[in-house]
Amino acid sequence: MSRRGGVIRLGLAFLAGLVFPALVFFRAGLEGAAAAIETRKHLRDDLRQGHAGHFDGRPEGQT
Repeated sequence: MSRRGGVIRLGLAFLAGLVFPALVFFRAGLEGAAAAIETRKHLRDDLRQGHAGHFDGRPEGQT
């Protein structure tokens, strides 16, 4: 019985070691995707309004 409990604990620890990092990376991926979508929306709105700005970080009006 003691050996069986140890095997179960070892299995749970192994699964936790796989699942929790996967969840963290999945969440980070979702946040990154959401940020990219938001940036794309802002760029699209700027283009529609006629002031595209510069994509290299310079403010509008500077050449």
